[in-house]
Formats: sequence, C-alpha cells, structure tokens
Amino acid sequence: MPGNMPRQNRTIGRALRAVGWTTLFPAALIGVSGERDLRHLWGDPDSLAARYWWLAPAKVSVASALLLFSWWAIRRGGRHLTPVLDSMSTLTADTPIVLLLRVFPDDERIADVPARAGRRSGWGALPRTEEEQLAAALSPFGTLVALADPTEDLPQVGALRTPAADHEWRAVVRAGITRARLVLIVCAPGRHLRWEAEQAVAHGDPTKLVLVVPDEARYQAFREVVGPVFPQPLPDHPGASSGIESRSVVRAAVWFEPDWTPRLGDLDFPGSLVGVLAASRTPVRTGFPLAILPVFRRAHLTPVGLPDGPRPRPTLALVAAATVAASWSPVVWWMVTTRLGGTPTATTILAATTASGAALLTARTAMGGYLSLKIARWLASTLALLMPFGIVARGIGLPAVLVWSGFIISFLLLRCRPMHHWTVSRLLYPPDKPAPT
Repeated sequence: MPGNMPRQNRTIGRALRAVGWTTLFPAALIGVSGERDLRHLWGDPDSLAARYWWLAPAKVSVASALLLFSWWAIRRGGRHLTPVLDSMSTLTADTPIVLLLRVFPDDERIADVPARAGRRSGWGALPRTEEEQLAAALSPFGTLVALADPTEDLPQVGALRTPAADHEWRAVVRAGITRARLVLIVCAPGRHLRWEAEQAVAHGDPTKLVLVVPDEARYQAFREVVGPVFPQPLPDHPGASSGIESRSVVRAAVWFEPDWTPRLGDLDFPGSLVGVLAASRTPVRTGFPLAILPVFRRAHLTPVGLPDGPRPRPTLALVAAATVAASWSPVVWWMVTTRLGGTPTATTILAATTASGAALLTARTAMGGYLSLKIARWLASTLALLMPFGIVARGIGLPAVLVWSGFIISFLLLRCRPMHHWTVSRLLYPPDKPAPT
C-alpha cells in the first residue's frame, strides 16, 4: 500500500469542468426540445414534429450523448481539482473528521450516481454520487476522510484522501479511529477491512460507529468474514427493494447502542421517516441521516436541512392556507359558471369534488400535514406554470391574472423555510411525545 500521490493537473481540471458546464447548456435545450417534439408526435399527428418524425428521437439521442459527456467532463475535472491531504495531521487538531473505511474496489461503486437520482434529475441537472452525498449528509460530524487508493491516478470526489505507505497505514487508521467523531465502515468482505473493524471495536466507541449496508450478497459475506468481530450479532439484511437499485452501495445503515446492540436503519422503508422525507434526487444525502437519526441526536447534532427540535405553527401557515382557499374558490366558481362538466349534474359533481378536495387540502395544510403541504405546493406550482398559456390563449382578463398571482403566492408561502421546518418537525418530534434529549 504505497503512499503515492495522485497525478492531478489543475489546468486540465479547470478545462474539463469548463467544457462540461458549457456542454450541459445545449444538452438541456436539445433534450427539452426533443421531449416536446415526442409529445407532439403522439398527441398531434398533423404537427410538424409528426411530419419529421425522425427528428425527435435524434434530438433526444444527441442530448443524451452530450449530457453523458458533460457529466464525465465535470466529474473528471473535479477529480483533478479535489484537495488531497499530505497526511491526516495536515488537518488542524480541532478539525472534526468522519473516517471512511472501505475496500478499495468499492471506490468505483460508491462514486457512481444512483440510477433513481439520475433518472429524476432532468435535463441540465448534475446528480451527485453516493460518496458526495455521504460527505454532505455527515458534514455536521466533520470532514469525510479516507485513505487514498494507491492504484488510482486520481482521487474520487467526496471524501478527502490521505496517502499512506505500506509500513504506516495501520498507524494512520488507528489514529483516525481515535480522532474521528464518527467512523463509517462500508460493509464488504476483506482481510484489511476486518482488521480495521477489529480496531474500531477495540479502541472505538460503539456510539460513533456506523456500518453502510450494501446489497444482500456483499453484506452477508461481510457478516461471515467480519461479523464475529462485533460483540453482538449483526442484524439481517432488510431485503431487496424496488426503490433502490442493486448497484447502489448505500442501501441501509447499522448503528450501535452503548452496549453494542446493533440497530438497522433502512433507507427505503415506505412507511418510515426515510421513505417520506428523503428526496428522490439525493436519496443518500437526505435519507442516510434519517436512517441514523439517533446517532445525530446522541451527538447533539442536527442533519442538514432539518429542524433541531419542535417548531410552533408559524403565522405563515394560516396565511398560506387562506391564500390556497382564496386561489381555489374562483376555480370552483368558474367550473360552475362555464359548465365544465358538460351537463349540470356532471358540472355539480366536478365542482363539489374540487371544492371538497381544496377544502380538505386547505385544512390539512393549516394543521401541518406534511404530505398535504407537498400536494398543495405541487398543485400551486403546476397551475402557476400552466395558467399563463390559458390566459394568453383565451384572452382572460384581470380576474384570471389575480388567481394566477394567488397560486404563485401560495407556492412561495408553502415553500418557505418556516413552513417546511414546522411540518417536518411534526414528523420528527410528534406533539404527543417529548422531544429527545
């Protein structure tokens, strides 16, 4: 395990990132145009897009190729520019760290982008790798640090790499375990990883040790090779899930009580806090802290973007609910006056259903319902985006503009930080239970 320094070139890194970001813009424009043409191709057979039917898939193909190239260039450039530590002692003594222990072959896997995040990022977005998301998720504990892979020319982006020679890497690991505020072990079978786990158990604190659980086969192999190191048996794998891809490294987490009792936190349990609060574009950054939330609370830390305790209902909640109700009332009235349903009976049923749904949504929003707020926010943003086309096409006057403005205001109020923290705090700190200390 020689301590070779990576062959980074900052000039090449800047050039690659510049080319990548420059390519990303036309890729997004071509991709959006291609998707629009595809919709016209199926929805309007007489359109220009249908006449030149081959152009839409060609646009999407070109955009996809440009997007993949831009992602590669930006990430490759980032690997040239990411900082590398001469040694772990380079960091000042008061700098908290999170020590990442793994087998080196896992670097390529953990530096991948989860397919679910990539699919939902849209044209022009740059989804983060799992390692980048882990570094962001655990940033309240400190800087993510890992030993450098001596066979790699360039370090991955995420954890700060520190090189270590064959004769010193064990001492570096011991020092890192002693210093780290949190020790993270990516489960995989390996002789060196077993030794590192032995050091974490022998010299570490069980409350600051967390295992990253990958797919079932690798986790089972880890339990067989490394599992006997732990004072108590490790829990079973949570099983296959339709929401997390098989190639994803971060599928669950295991944390420990002070007596080494292991606890499993699944990143894709539909009815859990993770399933409700984790963002699909950044499932690791937003889901991993929720899976190990007791670890954060024991350290008196708060995950990024989450409230640090119960929050009272803000005044904006009532204002937002009133704005939502005021925006939907003209819509219901318009349904009735224009007989949108075709017949009086159909119109009455449609208007009554819409009015009941809007009233229920308004009431739940005022009460702090998290899913209700998300639905109300989505509806407000969708109508705010679509209404201008109807206003221009139909020549609707001032009343429609006011309703449109109401939906924009509703979206902004529902999206503000006090509303988000209040509704999330109701899930993390239920009103009928005392806040954890």
